[in-house]
Amino acid sequence: MTAELPSYISAATDGQYFMQMSSRNDPDWRHEVISIIRNPEGVGIDPTPMLEGLSVELLQESVALVTRRGAEDLLKLIVSGSLFRGPNAQRIESNHILGRSVQEVLDHIGPGADYFTNHGHAEDGDDARFLVSGFHYNSMATTLYDICLIAVTSDRILVAWRFEDA
Repeated sequence: MTAELPSYISAATDGQYFMQMSSRNDPDWRHEVISIIRNPEGVGIDPTPMLEGLSVELLQESVALVTRRGAEDLLKLIVSGSLFRGPNAQRIESNHILGRSVQEVLDHIGPGADYFTNHGHAEDGDDARFLVSGFHYNSMATTLYDICLIAVTSDRILVAWRFEDA
């Protein structure tokens, strides 16, 4: 079952990101991500063509844990940033509607969520900065750039993915 996203985030789609929040149906969240990608129901673009080579093994190798604060920045970047030109951290941070919407989405996932991303600064742990203009990532898509956020609890999952070509 797909959950409703805040109207600001639903309306903010620029045709370059996919987002779906669902109930969990598989005990392994990696299989759940693959299932969501293969059967998209969310707002935004169909990720299937861009992630046709995504496997459980590639997903396992390419993502790292991030904090809730990192997840907030990543979701802001996915919804309104640019991977090609670099995120405008000041503009993203000053957008209070976006900030409230992002918190609403992550609150809806529930307490105790684990957050994962392929953004390269995830390896920096609590000191990670996700809104910097120069960053690396573990690409899993056929596009030039892709950044994901995956949030997982025992009964819910959020998959948010931004895709861009130069």
